[in-house]
Amino acid sequence: MGKCLIQPPAKYNFDPTGTVLNNFDNADRSYLLEIPSRAVIRQFDQAPACLSSRAKRWLMASAATADQPGALTLFDQERQEPLIRFLPDLGGATWTGKPQFSPDGLYLVWGNPSDTVTVVDLVEVNRRLSEIGLGW
Repeated sequence: MGKCLIQPPAKYNFDPTGTVLNNFDNADRSYLLEIPSRAVIRQFDQAPACLSSRAKRWLMASAATADQPGALTLFDQERQEPLIRFLPDLGGATWTGKPQFSPDGLYLVWGNPSDTVTVVDLVEVNRRLSEIGLGW
């Protein structure tokens, strides 16, 4: 009789529109699948923390280390380099819960250990950065 290897269940989440599935395994490989065709849109070595509508943007989370604070890094499908990196745990406490994009992709939110919520207006961030030549 052959061995039956039971794999732990995959983890997954959808973009706000339900048209892109983020499926990731225990090795943190992640696949963005177009729904309903299940065509692979993109593959990552690390699972995104959250996706914007139709996975046009995504947020990657990194844990704090001895020499680096934890970060939330925003990426766009049209660019290779990150758009911006948020450092929410500079005070030694990290974000809580799961970061999320608004359905229109214009806002990003995450919880804080102080029982507050950070809301980032991405249009306004880009506008202010553009004023000093750093926008995306």
